[in-house]
Amino acid sequence: EVTTVCAEKYKDLKSRWAYLEKLPSPKKDHVCTQQPTLSNSIGLQGANHGNDPVKERIIRLVSTAKALVLFFRKQILILTDLLNTAKNPQEMGLDFDDFPLDFNDFLVVKGGKRVNHSFGPIKQVERALKEPKENKKFQN
Repeated sequence: EVTTVCAEKYKDLKSRWAYLEKLPSPKKDHVCTQQPTLSNSIGLQGANHGNDPVKERIIRLVSTAKALVLFFRKQILILTDLLNTAKNPQEMGLDFDDFPLDFNDFLVVKGGKRVNHSFGPIKQVERALKEPKENKKFQN
């Protein structure tokens, strides 16, 4: 329901929506397996979790997240600072045709900023395994 409302609001921005509609969509029967197997990943050689490819993939993703967390946080801080200091999207290097609207400075978060951030801990493997199962009840 929330997704539908957001999609309807976004469609009102015709030029942006038209751009998104032109993007190619992936084939429904196409399976993309670009990630290497667990045994080739980030120091996890020899780890064997039976025949559970989902668990192996989640372990790989958690390991990747741990390896990249500092870089990711630094990039988010840079982006947040840029969003809070730019007068309009063009000062951020964005094209006027794609982003013609100015920032709405009446919608600010605590401290008078446009954007605020917080970082939580990286999910552990067991929690990441439970979440898709919990979310399935909302998808039906």
